[in-house]
Amino acid sequence: MPALQIDIEARLASFQDSLDKIGKQGEQMANRLNRAFGAVKGSLAAVGVSLSVGAFASFVKSGIDAADELNKLSQKVGVTVESLSALQYAAKLSDLSNEELASSLAKLAKTASEASSGTGDAADTFRAIGVAVKDAQGNLRGTEELLLDVADRLSKMQDSAQKTAIAMRLFGKSGAELIPFLNQGKAGIEALRKEAGRLGIIVSTETARAAEEFNDNMTRLAASSEKTKIALVEGLLPALLRVSEKMAEAARNGEGFLGLLKSLTEL
Repeated sequence: MPALQIDIEARLASFQDSLDKIGKQGEQMANRLNRAFGAVKGSLAAVGVSLSVGAFASFVKSGIDAADELNKLSQKVGVTVESLSALQYAAKLSDLSNEELASSLAKLAKTASEASSGTGDAADTFRAIGVAVKDAQGNLRGTEELLLDVADRLSKMQDSAQKTAIAMRLFGKSGAELIPFLNQGKAGIEALRKEAGRLGIIVSTETARAAEEFNDNMTRLAASSEKTKIALVEGLLPALLRVSEKMAEAARNGEGFLGLLKSLTEL
């Protein structure tokens, strides 16, 4: 048997062993997931909801992605995951997207930080609506607390170009879109937050962090799969290159199919 054939077969056999091990582990995981899905499917069927395996997987993944996003947004805007998920519900009822809410909160935090010096346009805007950016101890107040106070003040103002201008100075470009949400005032937003709690749609910090870690692990697994592919290519490429060189040489010499076979047996 030619040395090249032996080399390729040995490499493929080693790779096949690795695939077999991965396959067994995947089969065990699939069995556990199927049992879990069976339990969930039974619960849903009890309330008249039918769900396929594919739909179930998509449903779960979308929930994980949403919780992951919440965890990242929480860090960006300085609002807890619990509060942010409740605010998202309240904002959604005002046709405000999660992206618009997040960018508005980030801008509010930035504007409040600029206003903390006591001078400048940001400080003047907060003073004009009677909202303090610092607490009694002189510390910058939290973004969520500022949001509720600003909403309370603006909800008492008549809708006008001036009101929209103030909202845009405080919340950036999304300020105008935020008006219906802000018009609910502090009490209205708080009521919707409680409603979100009763509906059970508030995400905990622990869940959000676990979702982020899960997605990070999936990214690592994808990278590991890519590594396996690269390793396989690196292992087989030298031998395959020699084969392709022989094939190209036979083609250049016009040796035909029999000549090509003869050159390959000489490897």
